[in-house]
Amino acid sequence: MRKITYLLSSFLLILTGFTSCNEDPVNATEQTNNVAWIKVKNIDGGVLYMKQDETFAISVLMFPEEAIDKDKYSFQFRSSNDQVATVNEEGIITAIGGGEATISVIPSHNEKLGFSFKAQIKATPNILLSDEIKEGISIEIDENSTEHTLYDLSAQLKVVPEKSADKTLTYNIDNESIATIDANGIISPLSVGETTITVSWEAEEKTITIPLTIEAMKVGPLDRTGWVVTDLNDATNSSGEKLIDGDPNTGYKLTNKKEEIVSGFTINKTNSQSFFAIQIEQNTSKKAYIIQFDLFGSDNGENWQIIKREITIDEANKENNTIQLEKSYTYQYIKIEITHIGNKDKNFDIKELNLIGNKE
Repeated sequence: MRKITYLLSSFLLILTGFTSCNEDPVNATEQTNNVAWIKVKNIDGGVLYMKQDETFAISVLMFPEEAIDKDKYSFQFRSSNDQVATVNEEGIITAIGGGEATISVIPSHNEKLGFSFKAQIKATPNILLSDEIKEGISIEIDENSTEHTLYDLSAQLKVVPEKSADKTLTYNIDNESIATIDANGIISPLSVGETTITVSWEAEEKTITIPLTIEAMKVGPLDRTGWVVTDLNDATNSSGEKLIDGDPNTGYKLTNKKEEIVSGFTINKTNSQSFFAIQIEQNTSKKAYIIQFDLFGSDNGENWQIIKREITIDEANKENNTIQLEKSYTYQYIKIEITHIGNKDKNFDIKELNLIGNKE
C-alpha cells in the first residue's frame, strides 16, 4: 500500500512540472482564434461550372468564424488559362471560352492557406474566325492569268464546342462571278470585286457572314537587285550588269555569231517572284538589233523549259518593246536565245531588260 501511494505522488509531481513548461494559456487561446482555413462560397466539390460569357464573384470565407485576424487578410486571384476564364483584382471570374482553368486564391497574410479550384466553362456553340480573317478575306489575283491560287477558308474556321457530334459546315457565296466556294470551303477567285460568304452550322442553328474582296495584284517591273547576267557564248563578258543597271545610256554588248543561235544570255533572278511579261529596250542607233528570240525558264539553271518560241519584236516599237506572255511564271532562271537580228553587224547591244510581274 505504501508503494502505491509513493508512485501516485511521484506521477502528480511530474505532471505539475510539465504544466509549468507549456505556453501561457492566454497565448494559446489567441493562436487558436486566428484564421486556420479558407474556402470560396458556392464552390461544390472544388469545381465551378459556368457557361461562356457568364461571370462569378469570388466570395472568400475564413474559418473559424470567430477568428480574430480576419481584417489582416487580402487576396490575389489568378487564372491558369485566360483563353478559358479570366479573373480580375476584385475576384470577378469571366468565362471566355470552353475548357477548364485553375483559379488560385492567394492570401496576402498567410500564403500557406492559399488554395485553388477548377472553373469548367461550357462554350456557347459558335463559329470562330482566325485573326487573319476577322476583318474579312482579301485575295490578290493576277489579272493577266486565268489560273489563280485557291484559298482554304475551312482552315481559318473553328467550331466550339469542339466535342459537338455534328460539326458540318455549309458554304455559300453571294456573287459567283467574283469567286466560287465548294462544299469543303475552298474559294476559287475569278475576278476583281467584292462579295459575301455565308457559313452555316445547321446542327447548332448558327450562321455567320464574311466579307470577301478580290483585288488585282500590283503590277510593274520586278526588283533586279542581285540579278546575275551571263553571256552564253562568252563567260568573260563583264558588261551583263549594264543590262540591269537602270541606265539607258549603257548597254549589254553581245557578239553576232552568225549561226542559227545568233547570241544569247541567262539571268539568275535569285528568287522565284512571278512574271508575265518581258520588256526589252534596245540601242537602235547601231545597225544590229534583236528581231526574234526564244525564251526559256528553269528552277535550277540546268533543266530548261520552253516559255515561248519565236517571240517577235514589233518593228515599230523595237527601241522599247513589251512582250506579254501567256501566263505567269516563277522560274528563278531565264534564258534568251536570239535567233534573228536586224542587219548583220558583228556586235550589238541591249540597253535594259525588265521582267514585269506582281510586285511584292
